[in-house]
Amino acid sequence: MKNKSDLSISIVVFLILDVILGVIFFLMKQPITWSTTLAVVLALIYWYFPQIGRLVGLNRPKSKSVHPVAAPYYDYYQINSQLDDQTCPECGARDGRIYRTDEARPGINYPPFHDGCRCVATPCTGELPATNDRQYRDPQTGELKSGPYLTYTDWRKAMRQKYGQDTFK
Repeated sequence: MKNKSDLSISIVVFLILDVILGVIFFLMKQPITWSTTLAVVLALIYWYFPQIGRLVGLNRPKSKSVHPVAAPYYDYYQINSQLDDQTCPECGARDGRIYRTDEARPGINYPPFHDGCRCVATPCTGELPATNDRQYRDPQTGELKSGPYLTYTDWRKAMRQKYGQDTFK
C-alpha cells in the first residue's frame, strides 16, 4: 500500500485552505461552498500524494524504527578537551565531565567556553567511554600519539611523570 500523509495534517491543511479560499471567494462575490469543495479536493490530493507535502515542507518522512543503540545517546554528552600543552586549565578541568543534554548551556557547561576554545561535546550513555585509547599530542616531540583513555588531568600527571615536572612550563 502506498504511504499517505498524516491524516491530522491533511485536516489542518483543509481547514487552512477552506478559510483562505472562503475569504477569496467571498471577496470575488462567489458562493463560498465552492471554496469548501476546492479545499476538500486539495486536502485529499495532499493526503494521498505525500510527495506534495514534502515539496512544501509540511510532510517530512518519519523514521520507521529507532536504532536501539542510538537511543541512550540522546540524553547525555561528554566534554572532551584537546590533550596537548595548549589546553587552558579551565578546559582541562572540564575534560571528561558528563552532562544531560536538556541542561546544556553554551559557555557554561557546553562548548565553546571561551574564544579559541577547542573543546568538543560528544554524545554518550552517561558513563565514561568503553574505548581503551585516546589521541594526545606528545609534549616533548609534538607528535600525535594514541594511548590509554585518560582525562586531561590524568594525562597531564602521566606526562609529568614521564618527562619530568618542567614539562608544561
